[in-house]
Amino acid sequence: MSTAKTVVRDVVAVLVTAALAILVDHYVSVELAWTAVLAGCAALVWLHELHKPVGAWLIAFVGNHRSLVIVLVVMILGAAALAVFVRRFGGVPAPKSAHLPTVENWAAKQKVKTDVPIPATKRPSTAQLQFSFFTLGPKEFPILETTMPLVNGFVDLDIIALGKGTIPAKNGWLTLIICNECRYATEPPNMVAVPSDNVMSKITRHMRFEEIYPGTISWEMKLKIIPPPAPYDKAFLIAGRYVCDNCPPEDPARQQVLRVNVRVP
Repeated sequence: MSTAKTVVRDVVAVLVTAALAILVDHYVSVELAWTAVLAGCAALVWLHELHKPVGAWLIAFVGNHRSLVIVLVVMILGAAALAVFVRRFGGVPAPKSAHLPTVENWAAKQKVKTDVPIPATKRPSTAQLQFSFFTLGPKEFPILETTMPLVNGFVDLDIIALGKGTIPAKNGWLTLIICNECRYATEPPNMVAVPSDNVMSKITRHMRFEEIYPGTISWEMKLKIIPPPAPYDKAFLIAGRYVCDNCPPEDPARQQVLRVNVRVP
């Protein structure tokens, strides 16, 4: 056979062996893939008649009948030893995960459903409060603006907080902040101030509560406020904030605002 035909034959044999090894590795196992490679190598050895000098040496050494058996045994043991060595020392990847037991395969055999939807975790409800000027008419609530007369230099106000939503507000504080130029004529009953020299401590008062149920109101916060000096004595604002164990986080940017219009006699 010419050299060109021999090269073409060898290339075709190598490609066929490689394709067969890839297919066996993908669909069966890596051990059989290496067996296919060894079989291809054995085919190349046979095509080039390299087995003849080896066979002649074996025949001369152990006899005609024994040599064939020894050749077959050596090839089989060599292939097995090579496969064990490669698997032992990590020369090639382990068998494909598709051939290993998985949750999906086990579930399919046991007919167990693994795609059961998990219900979304419901966020806990938070209590809500609404500040308002005091009123006896529920339909009037909330009253966010009122007009009060100036008597003896101050304005008399009653402020409450109404429980809203579906759950009670528990263990919290109500906070009222008057305007910077305003002053308390007297300290509000049931309210406390944080001792400090800054402006906020002078205009801020707090009242503690245990529970405010939905649809009910807090204790009245009675204020006697001296309005700011003229020409700003016609109206002023009061800010309301609240915190409790199950209330949303306090956000000064969302504080509630009440407006007081002053009627000067």
